[in-house]
Amino acid sequence: MFLYKSDVSMLRVLQPARMQDVMKNSSGAAEQNIKHATYGVVMQVDGKIVGLMSVGVVNDISHVTGAYSAHPESSSAHRDVVREMLEMFIGELGGKTAVARVVETRVDASRTAEIFTQCGFVMRSSTTDEIHMDYGM
Repeated sequence: MFLYKSDVSMLRVLQPARMQDVMKNSSGAAEQNIKHATYGVVMQVDGKIVGLMSVGVVNDISHVTGAYSAHPESSSAHRDVVREMLEMFIGELGGKTAVARVVETRVDASRTAEIFTQCGFVMRSSTTDEIHMDYGM
C-alpha cells in the first residue's frame, strides 16, 4: 500500500483509467472536486488507485472537498481508506488549520463525518445538504 500527496487534477487528465474504480463508486460531484483540486491524497494498493481525497487551498487554508474510494460507501473498507487518507493529510498539515465539507446527500454522510471527527475535526455547522467541519481552529 502506498499513500502519497499528488496533483490529483492532473492525474485525472493524464491517467483516467487508473482512477476508474474510484470514480465509478463516487458521486457526480467527485469529478468536479477532483478537477478543481489544488492537490490531493492518493491511496494505491497493488498498483491500483483505491482512494482519492481532493483538497483545495484558499488563503492558505486547506479545504477537503471530498474523500472517495473504490469500495461502496457503506463498507468498512471505504471508511478505512478515508481514515488513512485523512491521517496522512493531517500529518502533512504541519500544525496548520483545515476545513472539510461532508455532503449529506451521500449514502453514508453521517459515518463519513464520524471518521472526520475521530481524526480531530469538529463540526462547525450543518445544513440539510452538508456538514462543515474544522481542524485546528
